[in-house]
Amino acid sequence: QKVIPRLRVIPKVEVMQKNKETEFMKMRKSDIPASQVPEDLVQPLFERVINASPEDLFNHSEIFQFEWVDEPHTFDTTVCSSCGEMVVERNARVKYGQIICIHCSGHRK
Repeated sequence: QKVIPRLRVIPKVEVMQKNKETEFMKMRKSDIPASQVPEDLVQPLFERVINASPEDLFNHSEIFQFEWVDEPHTFDTTVCSSCGEMVVERNARVKYGQIICIHCSGHRK
C-alpha cells in the first residue's frame, strides 16, 4: 500500500453537453468515422476547445492523499454476450449495456 498525492480533473458537464449538441457529435453518434466528418463541422468544435482555457473546460479538486491498494488478481469470469466466449471479468468491457470481451468491443487493450 502506498499513499500518493492526487488531483481529480473533471470535464465540466455544461461543456460536454454543449459539445454533444454539435453536428460533429451527431454524425459521430450515427457511426460516421471522425475522419469522414466534413472539416467545416470539425473546425468549430476544435477551435472552441483549443482556444479555451483549462478553467473553462475543467473543474478540479484540491490535492488530496490517496491510499493506493493493489487489488488482488482474481480469475472470476463471465461470458461475452456477443461471441459467447469466456472472459476474465477484469478484461470484460461494457458496450451498449452488454458485457463483452475486449475483441468484441473493438479495442485491443
